[in-house]
Amino acid sequence: MKKNLLIAAVVIAAVVIANVVNPNTEPTPNATITETVSFKHQNAWYWVIQYDSIATRQDLENYARRWSNPNTTSHFFAYRDNLDLSVFKTKNLTFPVFANTIAHGDIKPAFGFYKMNGDDTIQDDAVWLLEQAIE
Repeated sequence: MKKNLLIAAVVIAAVVIANVVNPNTEPTPNATITETVSFKHQNAWYWVIQYDSIATRQDLENYARRWSNPNTTSHFFAYRDNLDLSVFKTKNLTFPVFANTIAHGDIKPAFGFYKMNGDDTIQDDAVWLLEQAIE
């Protein structure tokens, strides 16, 4: 009886540890997420990224978590990879043009995330936040 309880306790501990170490946030195998443009404005980073048809919301959040700058707020605006985002690749791209294109452009991002420095939480209202900032 003691031996069975000990084995059960070890199994439970192993499951708990496995879930803490790997809380099932691994990216989808073969999902492709690419950076279109990144830009720093007033000590915050802004990224436009594109993702393929198999990428999930969790993949995009993981990307944002991985690439966010730990010392500043980082914003990620995600678009499907079949969209033409050449407007973001112009050499004279300014922050007002960048922000207005995201907030009021013909093509809206499917997702917008941000992560504040000192906080591991990925927030999902970056588009709304950007809209409020430029109003």
